[in-house]
Amino acid sequence: MAATVTDIPVVDFSAMSLDNKDPLSENGQAIRIVANEVYRAFSTTGFVYLKNHGISKETVNTVFETFDQFFNLSPEVKAKYAKTDVTSANGWDAVERER
Repeated sequence: MAATVTDIPVVDFSAMSLDNKDPLSENGQAIRIVANEVYRAFSTTGFVYLKNHGISKETVNTVFETFDQFFNLSPEVKAKYAKTDVTSANGWDAVERER
């Protein structure tokens, strides 16, 4: 059975929000809880939905629009941004290149 959006853990990130002037001075217990919830989400589901992170909706939309523009480019253009090392986490990978 495929996972649905409701299966992705939702973590309240307000303790580390960009809205906080100095998030590390926040309640240490709240930060530990957030860290544990994020760790649990990534180590089980592999994904996490962060709410109350402080990133504006406009910024999120701009990032997704930029992704769409890049991935709509031809493979030849995207190849200019290909990973230079197979162990690198940075760069573009052609379809079916990763395992």
